[in-house]
Amino acid sequence: MTATDLKNKTIAELLQIAEALDIPGVSGLRKSELIFKVMEATSA
Repeated sequence: MTATDLKNKTIAELLQIAEALDIPGVSGLRKSELIFKVMEATSA
């Protein structure tokens, strides 16, 4: 999943992805922060 793919998703979709990746504390984050967290989790 690339940054462009993530930018094209809604915040709700990004939250679902973050939940599936077990990323804590994502509710209330801005879209750019969510994208960063998801990319960070998938690259680790």
